[in-house]
Amino acid sequence: MPLPPKDHVLIEIRQELRSIIRLHDDLSKPLSRFETIPGRPDGTPRHYIMFDMNPRRIVNGLRISPKTISLPNERIRDSFFHYAKAIWHLKDRLVIWAQVTGIARDLKNAKSLIHAIPGGCLELRICTDLANKKKHMQNQNRSGLKPDLSEVQFDTSKCVPIELYFDGATKQQEILVTIPSPIGYSLNVITDPDQTVFGNAIEVMKTGFNSWLPLIDDMEVLADDNPETQSLLRILFPGKTTCYSK
Repeated sequence: MPLPPKDHVLIEIRQELRSIIRLHDDLSKPLSRFETIPGRPDGTPRHYIMFDMNPRRIVNGLRISPKTISLPNERIRDSFFHYAKAIWHLKDRLVIWAQVTGIARDLKNAKSLIHAIPGGCLELRICTDLANKKKHMQNQNRSGLKPDLSEVQFDTSKCVPIELYFDGATKQQEILVTIPSPIGYSLNVITDPDQTVFGNAIEVMKTGFNSWLPLIDDMEVLADDNPETQSLLRILFPGKTTCYSK
């Protein structure tokens, strides 16, 4: 199969980099969208968290009032799996870049060059395992840790009292708060079989992504003066107006 033009590959890489940056930013923000339930008085849990932009779905289930809660929130966990997948699959376009620029002699040489990066970064291998776990229901355990994602921990301490409704059958959740203050959340990378916490998932994945940056620098992926390139440089390589000074 013939290789695509260099300019086309560069466009694709820039798109992937922006997507990864957006995912990181979105997953780092607290939940801050609320809707108010008509008819409920002030001083009661009457604001529900909007996990998405869909209309409210009334959920029947448990009613409790904790300050912090852990839930198997599938929407948020799926977003983290998608983040890990985006980080790992950046390799595919970097392999093509190595070929179209002549950095690598052929496909085998290109794969050898790119695939050497995960060998030096445990966090990137964790991203690989998480991506494959989501896609194939199992991973190749390149990290040796058999990683998974924990439940999501929500910090509702500034919103109490709250009410939580969780349907165990459908996994649908509704959190009602008295004070609609932004709610931070986090989840961890855990390892099998003992469920040991390896680290905060957003930090682990960010470290995995950052391991690509020296290679992106060395291969001069962002060496042109295109405004899109310059925007990425300001984010990924702060202080550089041109990515490479060799």
